[in-house]
Amino acid sequence: MCFQLCIRCIVPKDWEGKARMKQHSQLLRMAAYTAEAVRQYRTGLPPELPKGFRCLTQLEAPGFPRMGYVAVSGPQIVIAFRGTKEAGDWKKDLLAAQLPYPYQPDKGWRTHAGFTELYRLLRPGLQKALGRAKSNRRLFITGYSLGGALACLCAMDPAVRRRAASVRLYTFGAPRVGNPAFAEALSKRTASCIRAHNDGDWVPTMPPEKFLGAEYRHGGRSFPLHNRKLTPVSSHSFQTYLEALEEWKLEDKSRPG
Repeated sequence: MCFQLCIRCIVPKDWEGKARMKQHSQLLRMAAYTAEAVRQYRTGLPPELPKGFRCLTQLEAPGFPRMGYVAVSGPQIVIAFRGTKEAGDWKKDLLAAQLPYPYQPDKGWRTHAGFTELYRLLRPGLQKALGRAKSNRRLFITGYSLGGALACLCAMDPAVRRRAASVRLYTFGAPRVGNPAFAEALSKRTASCIRAHNDGDWVPTMPPEKFLGAEYRHGGRSFPLHNRKLTPVSSHSFQTYLEALEEWKLEDKSRPG
């Protein structure tokens, strides 16, 4: 169903408008893959993918079932992560101390300890799946909520990057993941890095920019959405993000940051 989403806007003449239209189109496409990660978790069924794609593996770890999947088609690989659902996931969300990013410890990058530990648990299955795919492919990484944090960590993993000709990252309602140095690297070392965030959604505001002596920043370009609900929790739901993307209009006065 999600793969039938389409853009109903007239392509503008100005460059910035065209750039925003392209970002919106990319987010729609990635939202469809992310929706399958969410559905996979809720139903236990394999992701339903576009024609030509095959699922290489489901990503999971003890206590964290069906966290996402890896799919491949021709020159493309898609890695999609789901959002927070289980109580154990929330513990990872709330553990906000930082540690050096373990796969590039000499870069000065520091990342959220809980998110990084969960990614460490998922990494062996991810590496195994990527080892079954040909290298030098275009890599698309996407995730919602906690899955967006995992997507950011994955995008900077040298074991992942060496398999790719290019890395593109798209997140929805994702929290902050690392310090300013890590955020800057996300922006500079990806071919595209776009984060969608909705009005009233509290998750992208966490952890605070300064917390427990650590600094947190978002990387990439901001793509604001405007589908505020009655509560922060409902403003964060993935269904709310899908609705916001479908209703998006170029006339929005907000600009990507």
